[in-house]
Amino acid sequence: MDNRDKKLKYDGRTPSRPMPRSGRRPYRSQKSSGYDKRAMAEARFEKNARLLKGYRKAMQKEGYDAGKGASRKRVRDDKDKWDQERDKSTAEITEKRGEGYVKKQLQMDERKRKKPKKSDPFRKARAIADSRRTEKEEECRRREDGQAEAARKRVERSKTTKKLRQRTRKGQPVMRNIVENLLHKVKQRTKADQN
Repeated sequence: MDNRDKKLKYDGRTPSRPMPRSGRRPYRSQKSSGYDKRAMAEARFEKNARLLKGYRKAMQKEGYDAGKGASRKRVRDDKDKWDQERDKSTAEITEKRGEGYVKKQLQMDERKRKKPKKSDPFRKARAIADSRRTEKEEECRRREDGQAEAARKRVERSKTTKKLRQRTRKGQPVMRNIVENLLHKVKQRTKADQN
């Protein structure tokens, strides 16, 4: 047997046809994958053509020029034409209802054209935060005032106790300091009673 016969002979271990790469079926054309790019593009083109035809008909019905290509955008012919139509309609309304009514209507139209101010979604939250902030500031002020008052009283108390603890050489309390303390207490009580 020569070399050529060995290649052609089927021994049962290798397939008669070569296997496709990446495990695909040998005949891909037999089963479609479900997505045809060309068919999808044609369908999209037909849909756009249908929509454009409807658009052109509607534009002709309204009395506008349909435009082609990039110039499909509808542009108002003249601002003057629109102003003339508005003037005609206002003239008709003035004949029917009077001049005051027309002025009111024009003012209302102007208001409608102006953009309304956007409502602030955080307005309530800001108000609550501001009130809390002011409450905290007041509380801090009160606390600081209280601390200053307490410190002043502490210093005063320490002075009075120091005076009351003073002794003479023989160990007796200094009567002058005791009498002054009693006099001071009596004055405070009389002030409190007067208020």
